[in-house]
Amino acid sequence: MSFISEKAPVVRNLFGNFWRLSKPFWVSEEKWRAIALLIFVIGLNLSIVYMSVLFNDWSRVFYDSLQKLDQVTFWRELKHFAWLVIPWIGIQVCMLYFRQMLEIKWRRWATNFYSKRWMQNQNFYRIQLTDSSTDNPDQRIAEDVDQFVSLTLGLTLGLLRNVVSLVTFIIILWSLSAPIRFILAGNNMVIPGDLVWAAIIYALIGTAITIWIGRPLVSLNYIQQHREADFRFSLVRVRENAESIAMYKGELHEGSQLNVLFTKI
Repeated sequence: MSFISEKAPVVRNLFGNFWRLSKPFWVSEEKWRAIALLIFVIGLNLSIVYMSVLFNDWSRVFYDSLQKLDQVTFWRELKHFAWLVIPWIGIQVCMLYFRQMLEIKWRRWATNFYSKRWMQNQNFYRIQLTDSSTDNPDQRIAEDVDQFVSLTLGLTLGLLRNVVSLVTFIIILWSLSAPIRFILAGNNMVIPGDLVWAAIIYALIGTAITIWIGRPLVSLNYIQQHREADFRFSLVRVRENAESIAMYKGELHEGSQLNVLFTKI
């Protein structure tokens, strides 16, 4: 099946569009509660990074005790692990709870905001006549607002945590690394931090491969959302026109149309 006639729009100003969609909530009447929740969730994210550092240090001591057959240290570290797991689970649960609370607040506000804009000044009718590029705005408000909110928080908080983890563990890895020594043009060269550079090169190669393989998924995801919205709208249309379809015995035709739309999905 060809996708030639159905392509994702080219986003020339990604961050500008992102901020244009996000800004109304963060300057609304709920901004202070939302900002307080966001700061708290960020703090929990950073606490998880700190716990990861503690687990990393615990792993070093624990596995050293296994290698040295040190029974006393082994049992001590098992008890230490239990004391680490308890706060880690608590932090994870709290972070999930308060992040979902923020998602609910944002989605509720955004859904009301865009629903009002869609309904005011008969925009729901004018869009059909003047804007053919906007498909299924009702389905977009129901589905895409939810995905925008959850993905925005997930990606932003994940990026923050990963950047902090990157800096933290580079410092740890640097302290464990040995210098790389080699001779270049008769000169002795020394590059400190062999493990750090190896990890960075590995990460860059892995990231490049991931982007190369996953890039088509951006357009495919856009097409998927478009076709899912078309299919849901057609199901609703059948329900709303059930009496007319039954009276004219149009169920076979409607069924075939639904099958065509679902086949595209």
